[in-house]
Amino acid sequence: PLGVRLSARRAGLGPVCPDAGLETLLQAARLAAVNAPALRLVLRGADTRTDPVGRSYWRHLCSRLPEPLRRSVSFAGPVRVSELQRLPPAGTQCVLAARGHGTPGEVLLAMAAGFAVTAPDGSIGAELLGANDTGQVVPDGDAQSLADALVENARQPERTRRRAVMKSRLA
Repeated sequence: PLGVRLSARRAGLGPVCPDAGLETLLQAARLAAVNAPALRLVLRGADTRTDPVGRSYWRHLCSRLPEPLRRSVSFAGPVRVSELQRLPPAGTQCVLAARGHGTPGEVLLAMAAGFAVTAPDGSIGAELLGANDTGQVVPDGDAQSLADALVENARQPERTRRRAVMKSRLA
C-alpha cells in the first residue's frame, strides 16, 4: 500500500510479476499524468525473476517506461512488519494486484489503513471490496477506467480521505 502527499500519491500493492496488472497500472499512470501531473506511483510487493530471461520483472518494466513516467514511478519492495507504524496517511490511493495475484492480507491491510482502494474486476481485492462496499472496482485491463478513478480521487482528496477512513472501520 503506498504513495507522497494525500492528493499526489497512489500505490500499487501486490507481486511484481506478469499478469498482476502492472502494465495496466503503468499505462493508467501515464494517462492520469495528463490531468494530474503531481501523481506519483510507488509499487509495493515482492519482485520476481520473471522477465523474459529470468531476471527482475521490475527492472524489465522500468526499462520500458518513457522518461517522464520513469521519474514518477518507484519500487519499494514488499511491505515489512517494521513499516506498519509508518504507512502512508489515510486516503492514500492504493491499487491492488489483478486476478489471483494479490492476497486477502494485502486487501485487508489497505482497507484497515484507510487507503482509497481500487481493484481490477475479477481479482481477490475486488471480491473483498465488493463484499464490503469498501473501495472501487474497475474493469480488469482497462487503463482508462483506472486512470479516471485515480484522477477523480486525486482531485477530491478530502472527500477521498473521509470516505476511505469511514470504510476502513468495516475492515
